[in-house]
Amino acid sequence: MDIHAKAGQFSPFPDNDTEITRLMMLHLLLQEEIASFCPNLRERDDVNTVLDVACGPGWWVLAMAQEYRDVDFVGIDRSTSFIQFARTMAHAREMENALFLVQDIYSPDEALLPSGGFDFINMAFIADHTSLAAFPALLQQVRRLCRPGGLMRWVEMDTPGTNSEAYGRLTTLARQALQKAGLGFPAGAYAAGIAQVMEQWLREADFEEVHSAAYEFVIAAEKDARAHHRFFRQASVACLQMRAFLLAMEVTTVHEFEQLYRQMHVDMLSKAFRGTCILRMLMASGRDNAH
Repeated sequence: MDIHAKAGQFSPFPDNDTEITRLMMLHLLLQEEIASFCPNLRERDDVNTVLDVACGPGWWVLAMAQEYRDVDFVGIDRSTSFIQFARTMAHAREMENALFLVQDIYSPDEALLPSGGFDFINMAFIADHTSLAAFPALLQQVRRLCRPGGLMRWVEMDTPGTNSEAYGRLTTLARQALQKAGLGFPAGAYAAGIAQVMEQWLREADFEEVHSAAYEFVIAAEKDARAHHRFFRQASVACLQMRAFLLAMEVTTVHEFEQLYRQMHVDMLSKAFRGTCILRMLMASGRDNAH
């Protein structure tokens, strides 16, 4: 079986209960460290409908719908298991303003997702699940769903930089595997800066007023034990979740992976561990056809 066939069989991150927990840890970390990760919708009076593209198990929608009960939220994802989990959580929390749908953004049901139907569209951490060739079609669909003058937000994260050589090696292997599978940004984008590529693609998809912001926060064992624990948990689980994918893409061996994973644990649990995370957040507006 060739590499491309394997890439179709092995998702970088399987849709399982472990991934639901990992995404929860990531959401809690970012929500606590970056205030604007869950934006203040009360700053505008024209946001009544919000769409979260590739919402996963729905953590962002659930948090936002809890805060803004007068706004209608829709989360879409291709994963039936993720959407079922999100629906169960919304029902348990009695959230009538949170709707979750199994939908493919590339061929959505237009009766459920009409053109111009949303005032605000959120899209976060989709790059590692999206082929380079698919980005134009993805952004065109998002543009179709965004009402004229509406807002679109796209969030991605740089590879965290830490003082763990083992973790650095694992993230390098992950990037190599994704590129072999044809997923994510062009290879040169990571050196030049992914925000530049994101901005260019948004403009090509006919978004306007594109603005980019970077949010940096430090993870340090001696600085904030809770943030350090959440970062360690999600990073540790992420590596395990990607293990089958890394092996399938033939960028590592079982022996090398196990060695790196054990050393990463030692490094991250050390009191000397430090890391820096940078979130790239782009805001754009749908072109107003009246102008």
